[in-house]
Amino acid sequence: MEKDFRKTNFITGAVITGIILAAAVMSFFYLPCDPNAMDSTLKFAGVSARHIMGCDNFGRDVFSRVLLGSRNTLTVAVGTVGIGCGAGVIIGALTGYYGGIVDQVLMRINDALFAFPSIL
Repeated sequence: MEKDFRKTNFITGAVITGIILAAAVMSFFYLPCDPNAMDSTLKFAGVSARHIMGCDNFGRDVFSRVLLGSRNTLTVAVGTVGIGCGAGVIIGALTGYYGGIVDQVLMRINDALFAFPSIL
């Protein structure tokens, strides 16, 4: 029996999203250190009870910075999806309502956008 890779991919994506969401929610209530406070004596400090992911080259706590960064990551992700959905609904409504030349022009613009590689 073949394994269903779609289910595996969904579970993997859901777990990663859940971890980022949990970190973002946790950052509102708990930050072990100030993520922007620099301490030159802690440059590249290793893992310890105070800094569970160590410190970076400026002596800032990496764990606190990851928690704060997850909040920014989710904000950008949700905003991007929201803008994309809003633009898609508007363009789809215009092409569905007017049809004809408006539909043709908007579809050719869409085709031109799909012609570019996604890496750009």
